[in-house]
Amino acid sequence: MNDRKLKAVFFDLDGTLGPMDIPRFVSLLGQAFQTYFDRMGMDGKKLASIFMKGAQVMVENDGSRTNKEAYWDYAARAAGPDVLAMKDTFENFFTTDFDLARGGCWQEPQVPPLVDWVTSRVPAVVATNPVFPLAGQKRRLVWAGLDPDRFVRITGYENSRHAKPNPAYYQDILDDMALTADQAVMIGNDCVEDAAAARVRALVPEARVVVAHGQMPEELLETTVQGFWN
Repeated sequence: MNDRKLKAVFFDLDGTLGPMDIPRFVSLLGQAFQTYFDRMGMDGKKLASIFMKGAQVMVENDGSRTNKEAYWDYAARAAGPDVLAMKDTFENFFTTDFDLARGGCWQEPQVPPLVDWVTSRVPAVVATNPVFPLAGQKRRLVWAGLDPDRFVRITGYENSRHAKPNPAYYQDILDDMALTADQAVMIGNDCVEDAAAARVRALVPEARVVVAHGQMPEELLETTVQGFWN
């Protein structure tokens, strides 16, 4: 029999831990990418386009390889094998010029105290869509006013084989942490990506899955959350 005690909390990042204006963030990210590679004498516009399209390749990854491998396989097909020599340059972007996209994100004052409270009681995971290198995911946590070291796991393109909204993305995290689905809770703001309720229930019948979000009436939201925890 499974131990149903809560053993982990999974936090979404985009719009949950880190509020963001997604269209603005994507626009700034594309501009920063292009400028970064143009400065190095490369075709920044083409490389920025490859990254944006490569993100969808990672979302569609079938689990046979890491998202990093899927991305670079696609990049080599799109730009030729010479692009593989740029891996370090690409990943260095996320420790330097990536900050130019920060204008599409901001901090929510209530979030850091909440994370501190949760992480002092149970291991916490940043379950954000793993289409960036870990360096980029950690930078986005810093933008949100959070210490990446507070989390036992952060999903990035290096350590993930699926992406949201594929339920296998969550199952991979559970397997890596030796947990069953009824021992963890996911906190997010996107009912499609973060709950995928019907598909999660079909894949993992023992999972405790409820849908709770800010668009629900306050009384229903409170009842739903209390019912889950109890």
